[in-house]
Amino acid sequence: MRFARPDTTLVLILFSVGLLTHFVGLASPRQVVFDEVHFGKFITAYCCTGERFFDIHPPHAKLLIAGAAWLGGYRGNFAFDHIGQPYEAAIPVAALRSVAAITGTLFPLIMYLLLRQLKVGRTVAAIGGALAVLDNALLIQTRLIALDGVLLCATFGSLACYLASRQTQRVTTWGYLVGAGVLAGLAVGTKFTGLAALALLGVACGVKLLQQKTSAQYLRAVAEGVVILAAASVVYLAGWALHFSLLPLPGPGDAFHVPATLLSPATWSISSFFHETFTLHKIMLAANYNLTAGHPSASPWWSWPFMDTPVFYWTDGPAQIYFVGNPVVWWGATLVFVVAVLVSVVQFGQRRRPVAPILWVPLVGYLIAMIPLVRVPRALFLYHYLTPLYFSLLVGLVWLERYQLRHRWSELHLTRFASGIVIAAVIGWLIISPLTYGTSLGTTAAGQSRAAQLLFWTSTP
Repeated sequence: MRFARPDTTLVLILFSVGLLTHFVGLASPRQVVFDEVHFGKFITAYCCTGERFFDIHPPHAKLLIAGAAWLGGYRGNFAFDHIGQPYEAAIPVAALRSVAAITGTLFPLIMYLLLRQLKVGRTVAAIGGALAVLDNALLIQTRLIALDGVLLCATFGSLACYLASRQTQRVTTWGYLVGAGVLAGLAVGTKFTGLAALALLGVACGVKLLQQKTSAQYLRAVAEGVVILAAASVVYLAGWALHFSLLPLPGPGDAFHVPATLLSPATWSISSFFHETFTLHKIMLAANYNLTAGHPSASPWWSWPFMDTPVFYWTDGPAQIYFVGNPVVWWGATLVFVVAVLVSVVQFGQRRRPVAPILWVPLVGYLIAMIPLVRVPRALFLYHYLTPLYFSLLVGLVWLERYQLRHRWSELHLTRFASGIVIAAVIGWLIISPLTYGTSLGTTAAGQSRAAQLLFWTSTP
């Protein structure tokens, strides 16, 4: 897709701000933070020890992180024993966190470009990109060894590629479709909740199929769906093949499953590979579903839009890190999403006309991403809402674009409105940033008081 100069300028601004907020001080704190204690062990196994482990998530994002860590000089000489454990001087902490930081830098760009694909104007699309780059929750989750940045980029990137395929020439179309499938496969390979990406593409392909009027158009629509599914399948299975090949040695994962036939170049067996993958999937899903342990930072799904329970990640004296979002982003997205849905429902009832395609795509994405989480019985956390949150933001901004067009806002009016939102988001980002970067809030007593005030403010809409 071609972009005019203003698009290029906005993309460069979003990229520069994302790069600055993610990579400055990326190695700080030089201690194990929250789930780094788990993912660090997995990375060590992939890049260095080759010992089998068990995780409830597929391997793809962990493989990317392990590759970046190895390229950055990590050779597995760290145990990841507990949260708060100091990283030794020789450990390339920034390399371990680099994949997450790259995805956090890219995601605001993806949001902006996706909104443009949804026929949203530059100004409102810029609001979407700015809110993503100024969201403290997304920022902290993409400055640590974590998977969510890869999940978000793959999920929303796959949709952007698919929509781009609908607006390009024949040869380029197939390239975008392959890209959509590759990214959807990566989303599923990051977390099983990434199935939302593939499901949304399936719905979009199904709708297009129903719209075709000739047999040639029908066959082309089917072929497009096949290309997406094939590309996703290749990426997903390739990740698992690499997983098995990198973990040939006995390890703690053997307590859950010991491969009956190990893969190597000399004893490659396609049937054994599919059997092992299928068996391990059943064990992973059962383990995920049957997790019953509680957690003080766990929260019910209905509380997520209000950030009722921030997740405690790390502390060192007066310095603390919490997973808590920018209130302007989280509460604002929730408010506009609710308004957009209610207004659309009312208009549908009055005019007997379906919701415009530009709006139903992110709305269906929200439902596909959110509904499965509602039914999960194990403890869930605020960060599980990241994918539904950004689908809700897309819905709200698409509706806002339609609203301002309907009421014929002037460019000056729209620019002032967008500037006000961005300024408010900057203020929110600055207020929450001490809990994002883990910077000291003063003496221990004063710091605890300040942290408590911030958390109370953000969790009490």
